[in-house]
Amino acid sequence: MIEKLKATVAELEAELSQVDSLDDETRALLQSAADDISRALADKPDAAVAATATQESPLLDAAANFEASHPNLAGIVRRLVDAMAVG
Repeated sequence: MIEKLKATVAELEAELSQVDSLDDETRALLQSAADDISRALADKPDAAVAATATQESPLLDAAANFEASHPNLAGIVRRLVDAMAVG
């Protein structure tokens, strides 16, 4: 489960580096979430999912906002939330 979460965070970071048309606020939210989750995974992998549970709602809100314009990014965000929920 932790490896899946790490892979999804890496996928999110890669997609963020390729998407140019994302507004600054959404980009900052997504990058902050990716950074927080990565940090939690590096520090205490067993507690990472619980520590990042507060990220779920803002991430889902962001995904809903850019679903039409960035479907790949929205899908990655949803997979990230799903991976956090599994724990």
